[in-house]
Amino acid sequence: MAKASLRDSILEADDLALVPVKVDEWNVTLYVRELRGVERDAFERSMFEVKGNDLTENLNNIRARYLVLCVVDKAGERVFKDDDAEALGNKSGKALDRLYEVAKRINGLTAADVEELSGNLNASTGDDSTSG
Repeated sequence: MAKASLRDSILEADDLALVPVKVDEWNVTLYVRELRGVERDAFERSMFEVKGNDLTENLNNIRARYLVLCVVDKAGERVFKDDDAEALGNKSGKALDRLYEVAKRINGLTAADVEELSGNLNASTGDDSTSG
């Protein structure tokens, strides 16, 4: 039997975490999954909007927008569609925070990441200030 190449070993690795989270407020156990690289990149791009000639942060409903991507059922299928973010954002803030903290932890999303993205925003607009 031929030994798998390093490339094949990496590409075939089951490397995406799946963590159960009991949500008492909704009387369910949901699973929070680790995003694929392309999904994380798309989410990070969605954190910014072009308004005229300006690039601005879009942190509106960020928890729910992130969770619609990360929350899955036991089989790993997404529970929510992208369009569900607004409705999900109107649910219990406590429940959303609990899920969001797990999603951030397993995806390695830190406050420093958000700051770095904001810094890139300021650099691209030529604005070194965080105040208006």
